[in-house]
Amino acid sequence: MQFLSYFWGPMPLMIWLAIGIELVKGIISHRDWEDFGVLLALQIINGSVGWYEERNAGSAIAALRAQLAPQCFVKRDGRKQQVAARELVPGDVIEVKLGNILPADCILLGAGDECLQVDQAALTGESLPVTKYHHQKVLMSSVCKRGEMEAVVVGTGERTFFGKAASMIGQVSSQGRFQAVLFRITMGLLGVSVALNMIIFLRLVTMAQGVAIVQHSNKWLDAVSVVVVLLVASIPIAMQVVCTSTMAVGSRVMAQRGVIVARLGAIEELAGMSILCSDKTGTLTKNKLDLKSLISVGEVDESDMLLFSALAAKREGDQDAIDKCITQRLMASGAAAGRLRQFKQLHFLPFNPVDKRTEATILSPMVQSIDAEMGQHLFKVSKGAPQVILRMVAVDPRTGYTQGQLVELKRRVSADIQELADRGLRAIGVATRYVVGAPNLECTEANDWGGWEFVGLISLFDPPRDDTKQTIKLARESGVEVKMITGDQTAIAKETCRELGMGTNILNTDVLRDASLRANNSAKLGAIVMDCNGFAEVMPEDKFDIVECIRQQGCVTGMTGDGVNDAPALKRADIGIAVEGATDAAQAAADIVLVEPGLGVIIDAIQRSRKIFQRMRNYCIYRIACTIELLLFFFLAVVAMPPSSFYRDNVQYAKEHSGSAPGGVLDLGDNAHPASFTLPVIALVLITILNDGTIITIAYDKVVPNKSPQQWDLWVVLFRAATLALVVTIGSILLLLAGMSANVAADETWFGRLVSSHGRSYLTFGEVQAMLYLQVSLADFATVFSVRTTGFFWERRPGRALMLAALVACGASTLVAAFWPFPGAGQTTGRIHEVTLDGSTYTLANNDAAFMQPLHSSGGAIGIVWGFVIVFFLLQDAVKVVVGWAVQQVNTTQASRDTARAQQQALSSGVAAYDAAARAMERKQGSAGGLTRQADILGGTAAGGEMALDAPAAAELAALRAQVETLQEESARDRALVQMLFSSLKAKGLLIDATAGSGLQVLDAVAE
Repeated sequence: MQFLSYFWGPMPLMIWLAIGIELVKGIISHRDWEDFGVLLALQIINGSVGWYEERNAGSAIAALRAQLAPQCFVKRDGRKQQVAARELVPGDVIEVKLGNILPADCILLGAGDECLQVDQAALTGESLPVTKYHHQKVLMSSVCKRGEMEAVVVGTGERTFFGKAASMIGQVSSQGRFQAVLFRITMGLLGVSVALNMIIFLRLVTMAQGVAIVQHSNKWLDAVSVVVVLLVASIPIAMQVVCTSTMAVGSRVMAQRGVIVARLGAIEELAGMSILCSDKTGTLTKNKLDLKSLISVGEVDESDMLLFSALAAKREGDQDAIDKCITQRLMASGAAAGRLRQFKQLHFLPFNPVDKRTEATILSPMVQSIDAEMGQHLFKVSKGAPQVILRMVAVDPRTGYTQGQLVELKRRVSADIQELADRGLRAIGVATRYVVGAPNLECTEANDWGGWEFVGLISLFDPPRDDTKQTIKLARESGVEVKMITGDQTAIAKETCRELGMGTNILNTDVLRDASLRANNSAKLGAIVMDCNGFAEVMPEDKFDIVECIRQQGCVTGMTGDGVNDAPALKRADIGIAVEGATDAAQAAADIVLVEPGLGVIIDAIQRSRKIFQRMRNYCIYRIACTIELLLFFFLAVVAMPPSSFYRDNVQYAKEHSGSAPGGVLDLGDNAHPASFTLPVIALVLITILNDGTIITIAYDKVVPNKSPQQWDLWVVLFRAATLALVVTIGSILLLLAGMSANVAADETWFGRLVSSHGRSYLTFGEVQAMLYLQVSLADFATVFSVRTTGFFWERRPGRALMLAALVACGASTLVAAFWPFPGAGQTTGRIHEVTLDGSTYTLANNDAAFMQPLHSSGGAIGIVWGFVIVFFLLQDAVKVVVGWAVQQVNTTQASRDTARAQQQALSSGVAAYDAAARAMERKQGSAGGLTRQADILGGTAAGGEMALDAPAAAELAALRAQVETLQEESARDRALVQMLFSSLKAKGLLIDATAGSGLQVLDAVAE
């Protein structure tokens, strides 16, 4: 059924219509069965090629998607191993962690209050994550948003909730931007083709037919046949196949470079990307953390600091970069590694973007081996963002710090964090808390815990990748601006940007949360976002706002990410890019998935996508040009150049040269011609098969990527295509004019002498048709070599596949024209039929000259056509260069106007912002009691510079103001005395807090 689907649809139905018309013609007139057979073959070939190419593209995408198949850790044979999610079976125990997409319906395993937060929006429509505890069921395709647990598989595939739902709905494909462009091109060409063909049809059925040169001829069927085949030849039937094949070939090449394209349309969008929002860790940097200095607080030394940090890390399974860095550093220290193994990790809370910390419950070796009552040997260790750890210590009601100590701790830690950040180091805070009394080992959460104690800071360094600086330079040269988006501190982000030469205008997310900017001046917010080099201290939800703000400025935006919380931003961006090591949720939301680290692979993908874009645009220009050229040529040939304007009337010429009496045989001879110029249906079908069939090789053409983002400017594409088509049309019309002028009944012409052979200096109408067939076919394919470059065609050699296709198509067309295998277009040689003219009956014979004839007997006709095509190809190429220069000048002028307009708008926005700030200042001064104006009045001047009060009035106002200040000082002194009285009574137990508060409130009211 899938194969048969390629034989239905708007384009294949046009061919079926032509096949039906030829079938009716064959039944009625017992001729033109060759046309029917060739059209039927075209339909079979077109459908088969479309199915084959789409299948290849689909297989390529399926193979690439297979590389993105979710993997999971499963316990089998007593050990953990990584397997594909599709290989899971009920009973498997899997590991579920942050960012995983559940591969099956599972039951959670755990104890106590262990839980996961999962996002089930895709299944149930719930907007918020739900909490799932042990022994509860989690559904396939839900996303783990927080926590880490083991789970046992209870259902897979169609036996899951998701599988049952998926079996009840069909797949819905969304139309991307490129599909929309193809649809507009196809519909535009279809509209032009239908309009011109309607005029051609009316001309064919209304023009004087004269003497029929074919017995049982039906002008309506003949006209419909020609028009329908013209529609088939002019509509870009192969456009979807060629463009899909081009992108599929490109996606396979990109996959070899570590870039997996999850959606083919993303290639075209990647070519137009102008801004890339890049994550710092792992993309701009190596994501190979190095543990630097350790700063302890209190009596903890560096070795203990390292141990505490390692105790707060995950020990087994898939460790994150920070845990791996700390553990490896401890293991390398020798004796400290042995100490780590003596501590038992009872419970581990993994890192999540909400809490921004990890936490482990640890049982020390002393409790296991000696005596549980010896003291604090069951404890918790937490590490994470320093601000989070500090806040956790400060708000703990059981903290052992005094208020003064907390203030000093915050000051010291903040200073240390800033110092580390200035050096480009990332700080991690570490804190501990101990159990009070004897620990309850069966349920650690039932213990009574003491307060958190801040242990110290560890500093990590993530150096930039060796190639990042050069890669960013190449990106800028390619017209792509890279903005850093990171959750690290602003100082760290600035230091990293400074090393990479990206600019140090790094903002935090306060500007995104500024309500006044978001509500009243979105243009100003957009200008701020566009001018900065990146954002620091970014929360996951901020990435979505950043992407949306940039997209609103009209920029094609790319976004990199790796976490589950990055998925909304990846989905919102024009090109979502999941970097190497991304979670399942991020990969599912992304358009492109990287399997190699670094930014360089993205830039390489941009360059390759621009090559693919150029191949597709070149093909679109070529196909539009060929359609316009074919339609315009036949329109002019049929409407304005009837053969009767060049040839003698068939019967009159036959009478003059046969000498037959009334009722005799009239030999039409070499003057035989139809009422209008057309090409046989078979010839038009052969042009379609040879040119569209071999042009698929443009997917392998050699191109050079553009240095700026690529955009579809359809008016420019149409203008260039129309210009190229006009040059070829002029050449075709001139060749037709020269050919029909050199006929047997005309005086000897230079063109007739040029192509003379066998002692004659003229061409038959059938030979003119063959020459025009060859010229149209060769000129169409030659257009490919003109559109593939912006300069002269020789500036870049074509790809080997395209060159081979050109040899095949042009060679086959030449052979067909030289040895036309369908003489008489269905007529038997010497076919005779009778006509009645002026009351006399004549027998007409030898009408073969009116139908397409081979050129092998016409001397240098083939060489003349080749030379003609080459001359006009060179002219076409020169015109293309001139038109390209003119378009570039227009674009440059328009760009200058756009820049001037943008500067004017920026100036207007600046003036408006200044006015708004001035008005706000005036309102603020007015609501603050008019202090500034009072000072001006007391100084003797108002805002306008004029005297506001005379000297006596100003002196009187100054005296009154001094009295008010004296009363305020006395009131403050009285209030302090009353507060001391209340404090004394409270200390002696004679006054409760509520009474004191009420008394002070009364005193405040009296004072006011």
